[in-house]
Amino acid sequence: MAKTQVLKLNIPKKKLELVMKRVQNVPKIFGDIIQAKLKKDAVGFIKTYQQGLKNNSFGLRRLKASTIARKSIQGLPMPENPLYGYGDRKKNSYYNMFYIQKLKKGYEAKPRWAKHHSSDLKLRDLFSVHEYGRVITTKNATFRIPARPAGRKAYIKYMKSVAARSEQRIIKQAINNYIKKGEAKIPRSVFDLAKEFNKYAKAN
Repeated sequence: MAKTQVLKLNIPKKKLELVMKRVQNVPKIFGDIIQAKLKKDAVGFIKTYQQGLKNNSFGLRRLKASTIARKSIQGLPMPENPLYGYGDRKKNSYYNMFYIQKLKKGYEAKPRWAKHHSSDLKLRDLFSVHEYGRVITTKNATFRIPARPAGRKAYIKYMKSVAARSEQRIIKQAINNYIKKGEAKIPRSVFDLAKEFNKYAKAN
């Protein structure tokens, strides 16, 4: 029978206890900054989503000429923009579907349960239809709604912008320095980020 090998860490017991204590203290020291960052990300995603629909910059499948003409007759703004609809004019529009939910450990942007202003479908169900596409069969015909994944496009675009700003790297480095070296003083760079996060969250 093979013997079970036990991994031994070459770390003095007192030092290990000190490191573990610092790990437990991370939420107390950096918690507010991390929460502000998570809220900023949720707000940032929604802004990216709305701007993408308004500017028609996600490269979504184009609307048919007949659809554009119908939307023009209805008086919809920017009728050639897929999924834009009434834009910000209607509270329960596709454009305004997301809200920010506070979680136990952070924030999340989620489609609302409210019904779409011109449909019996709830916004979160309509979101699934447009993100992935849907084939609908009736007694008289079968028609296909093509996928227009605005949500995924917005998420990818926003996360790329976050990576370019190196915000997460700065916060992680500060946490690592505290855990490994006991540097409890929060660096100026992290304080500056915290101010930016809070301003962004309060403004939205």
